[in-house]
Amino acid sequence: MKHLEPLPKTIVSKQDLRSKPSRPSVLKLFLAGTALVVGLEYGISSLWGAYFTDNISEAKKAELVAGYTQMKAVSVDRVSEQEIEKALDTMRLLPDQRQQLRTKASEQSAKTSPEAGTAGDESSLVWITVWDFASADGDVVHISSAGYETNVTLLKVQTRIAVPVDASKTVKITGMHDGGGGITLGVKSGASPISLPVLGTGQTLTLAVSY
Repeated sequence: MKHLEPLPKTIVSKQDLRSKPSRPSVLKLFLAGTALVVGLEYGISSLWGAYFTDNISEAKKAELVAGYTQMKAVSVDRVSEQEIEKALDTMRLLPDQRQQLRTKASEQSAKTSPEAGTAGDESSLVWITVWDFASADGDVVHISSAGYETNVTLLKVQTRIAVPVDASKTVKITGMHDGGGGITLGVKSGASPISLPVLGTGQTLTLAVSY
């Protein structure tokens, strides 16, 4: 007769009785990783924003205002007949508006001098060059003249657009969006760069132009 051998007793130590640490779940790892990425992005964005925000001193702002009050006019170039199509491309016009302005610009450029027409009818298509003289932080301005208006995002590089100018020979520029520290607008007068007073959102500068 065969005898069944007793099964060996399993020896369980106190260490085995302790609960073993569970592995972190995939969800927890994912959430932790997401939090880390968001934190890094926030930190980088904060540093980036601080670096690219305008920081103009009050003394400099006062200096810009003083220069603006003493400025007689911004010297601009009239759009030549050969440049009309190129100029119209910068204006983002509807087809009928483009045709109307093309006809008017062609008639004006055909004149030998501005005095060829009456003062009330005098109008010209001119080049306006603008940029951000501080940091390119997303400042936006609204340019309006002779019934035409457009928004321009200011860059560090100069942006040249065409605008019509009527007998008043003025162009209005209004602050639309401040990227931080004020809207820092530069314009070109002849070959010279000019930094205009720092604008707030909704503030308007009226520029007299000569050509």
